[in-house]
Amino acid sequence: MGEKPEPSHSERYIRSFPPATRVVHVGPHKTGTTALQGALHAARGRLAEHGVWLPSPSRNPVEEIKEGVRPRPDDPDRGRWRRLVEAVAQTGERIGVISSEFFADAEAEGCRRVVDDLGGPDVHIVVTLRPLAKILPSQWQQHVQSGMSTHYEPWLEALFEPDPTDRAALAFWHRHRHDRFVERWAEAAGEDRVTVLVVDDRERDRLLLDFAALLGLPEGTLRPAKGAGNRSLTAAEIEIVRHCAEASEKRGWHLSDFRKYVRYGVVPRLKTGRTPPPEEARIATPAWAVARAAEIGSSMAERITETGVRVIGDLDLLAGKHVESAEAGEHRLDPSVTAQAILSCMSVVLRDGEAAAAAAAEVERARSQSILRTVSQRARGRLARNRNR
Repeated sequence: MGEKPEPSHSERYIRSFPPATRVVHVGPHKTGTTALQGALHAARGRLAEHGVWLPSPSRNPVEEIKEGVRPRPDDPDRGRWRRLVEAVAQTGERIGVISSEFFADAEAEGCRRVVDDLGGPDVHIVVTLRPLAKILPSQWQQHVQSGMSTHYEPWLEALFEPDPTDRAALAFWHRHRHDRFVERWAEAAGEDRVTVLVVDDRERDRLLLDFAALLGLPEGTLRPAKGAGNRSLTAAEIEIVRHCAEASEKRGWHLSDFRKYVRYGVVPRLKTGRTPPPEEARIATPAWAVARAAEIGSSMAERITETGVRVIGDLDLLAGKHVESAEAGEHRLDPSVTAQAILSCMSVVLRDGEAAAAAAAEVERARSQSILRTVSQRARGRLARNRNR
């Protein structure tokens, strides 16, 4: 007899949450969060038909979550977080869902606050996880898009041999030392109220199918949302962005200008304006880093198992057994990639110019109206004085 085949998704049983559960998807970053949030946001109407409610009108209530988990908030009253908490309290017997990878920045105190504020024993934490070796290139390019000019391999070296004063490395491991991440949330909510979903990149729809099953939704209710995939840039594309960051640093330009014209101008245009051919090189993670990530991933999988939380999927995937290393190849830039970058910057500048022109015209109209009012008032005053003589 041959081996029993793996069950299809429809044959897999996933126990769904009971009514009135407050589902808090806490990420972390680069674990399918954008795709999941896009699918939930696009399905609001369908979710409501099945007793599932999204308390926040935003796809990802970033500012509210940052305020809720920050140890010392700018606003001591945490007004935005408080309003979100009030919206969650109105969920009633429906299943309420909040998803944000920025929950991942919470320390132990912040985790407890989130659980207590959002409903205590009614809260169930969902953690999505991917192999560390898959997260590394995504996280590096995210930093480059924000203005960092460091090459990939030196960044990896600094990450795996972290300096205690390196805030970026410390922040990375706070989010992506996934065993400790799960432990923090299990301590805050209880291990029986934490579910780990392991993301298998070989099955693109599995995350949405499993999450829908947790919510008790019919298969197909959550569908990939157009433009919500947040695709990674290719090696050539991200090298354009890195060169821009490097040049920006040398010229002493303000980081806000780089982000305005490159991160929010060039990058979105590259992601949506072209479809890279299959043969275009992706970011290559060297063998030593893949091996190190596999070693850490195996350790994390063991510790997560020991926590006793519910796991859906194969924790062994965290060891990155299906992740292959690669050598960085030559960046042969397609002229269309550079053209897209130039056009993107031009579009932002042109929009700024149009906005400035419109603002100037508005000021001029207001100034003209003010002058006309003044002249009119003076004329009426002279006329009145003449009548009284």
